[in-house]
Amino acid sequence: MEESIVQIPLEHLHESPFNPRLIYTGIEGLAENIKAEGRIHEPLLVRPRTNPMFKDDPEGATGFELVFGHRRLRAAQLAGLATAPCMVRAMTDAEARSAQIAENLQREDVHPLEEAVGMREMIEADGVTPEQIAARQGKSLAYVYARLKLNSLCDELREPFLKGEVHAENALHIARLPSVEHQRKALEYIRKESYRMGLDDGGRRSVREIRDMLVERFTLELKGAMFDPDDAALVPAAGACAACPKRSGNAPVFEDLVAEPKREPWQTRPRGADVCTDPDCFDAKKKAHLANKAAELEAKGKTVVTGAKARAAVDQHGKVKGAFIAAKDVSEELKKAKAKGKPVELVTILDPRSGKTTQAVKREDLVAAGVKKKEPAKRAQQRDWQAEQREKEARAEQITARNKALLARVRAASLERAPGALELRMIAAALVELVIDSDDGDLLVELWQEHLPGLAGKSWQRRRDEWSLQVEQLEPAQLTRLCLDCVLLTNVHVSAYGIENEPTNLLAAAEEYGVPLEEPADEGASTPSPAARAPEEAAAGAGAGKATKKAAAKKPKGRKTPPAAAGEEQTDDAGVAGGSDATTGALFEEAGA
Repeated sequence: MEESIVQIPLEHLHESPFNPRLIYTGIEGLAENIKAEGRIHEPLLVRPRTNPMFKDDPEGATGFELVFGHRRLRAAQLAGLATAPCMVRAMTDAEARSAQIAENLQREDVHPLEEAVGMREMIEADGVTPEQIAARQGKSLAYVYARLKLNSLCDELREPFLKGEVHAENALHIARLPSVEHQRKALEYIRKESYRMGLDDGGRRSVREIRDMLVERFTLELKGAMFDPDDAALVPAAGACAACPKRSGNAPVFEDLVAEPKREPWQTRPRGADVCTDPDCFDAKKKAHLANKAAELEAKGKTVVTGAKARAAVDQHGKVKGAFIAAKDVSEELKKAKAKGKPVELVTILDPRSGKTTQAVKREDLVAAGVKKKEPAKRAQQRDWQAEQREKEARAEQITARNKALLARVRAASLERAPGALELRMIAAALVELVIDSDDGDLLVELWQEHLPGLAGKSWQRRRDEWSLQVEQLEPAQLTRLCLDCVLLTNVHVSAYGIENEPTNLLAAAEEYGVPLEEPADEGASTPSPAARAPEEAAAGAGAGKATKKAAAKKPKGRKTPPAAAGEEQTDDAGVAGGSDATTGALFEEAGA
């Protein structure tokens, strides 16, 4: 059939079974535009619907199949059009798929998962290679492999990813894990750590954090492995590591690990070309290696301690503990036991962490041979206490993880409502608890004695207890004022040991509200006049007051006042003594506290 443009009834146009597009946006707007114009300007590309794949369809040989234009077809249906302009072209399945991928890649809103589905179809149905796709689409091979890997994304993440709730790089970092089970474990870790997976932080920080966490937990360096990476017979199904497609150097989706610079001494995250990206396979090779080594030792007549017993017998540093003692540490006792005719059996502990072996003896065998005393009850109690502490620590980690997960859910819920009295009350209570124990606690009590009477003169412990009760009675407007006061009065009280500390929040608020740092002359009734001051202070202040005030006005924001010279009184930028309670009160009055 020659290529032509014809008006085809909408009911004769059918969806393409190869269409990689998964989401459609802006259909309503496009439909309104079509209504206003009365037609579709750009034709849809279709092919005759005579494929063998429709042989079971009674209408399989009728109508036309869309190659691209699925969005325009939906908009035309919504706009109520009867026909749509179509370019009819005879195309094979492979040609249709290739055209759809090319057209989709030109879209600004193309979703990575749509690209992934289309590329997979080309490979599986048409025998196209990733290299050919990269060449046709003008993309790098790593780009194509990364898109293809998104097809492995677990179901729990596919819909959130399509909705834009998951950053594309985060989706890839999870999808490149070797199995769905690993991906689900990764999601658990992400939720425990309350990482953000979307674009609410620009995506960059969360992408780095999640990527580094997944690399830390789900990849292992082959260098230093207890087994021989070149041993193809260790796990025959896996083969040698050098040729394994899951080795980072052979997996284009892990090129970020290969390209990373050399690790600094304090860094532990795997990187480079010799990184195993399948922890299950790595673990299987470890177990096979340990089993082979245990069999070799037993063939030599040795008693071997393996598995959980071996893990309990040595710590993470390889030091023997618990029911066993390293043979080298009791060499004299072993000689005595042999001399008594009661030789103690040596055992070989095969450390499952490192694969190293250690010669040891059972503590109870030395006691039975009469060459070592029974472990003191106090030491046994200490071991019991340590075991109890470990259990508590493990329980604490579980509770912390649960609390973090709850925190993430509560924070998400809090974004859906405006802060109210509950939130203000919690914030106020937390701020008051910080301030009430500080040097500014007396000032806070003084400012709030009208609303919260009876706190003056009481110890800070009593104040804290009574504040927590009385804060519950305050109205939202009062709670807001209380929170602001707690922030403003930080460093208002100045001690002899903290003269250099400035009330930064207070000064910033004064600047924002246009409040002068020194009381105006016509409102200075509370400030003693020069004549009323001590003679030596008046004499010094008469010539320096204006200059000091002028210098304060020009002082750059945030710069600290230099220390006073020896013998001079330390003053703030307005020429007021830093420790003056009267000045502090005046500043609060001006700020409207």
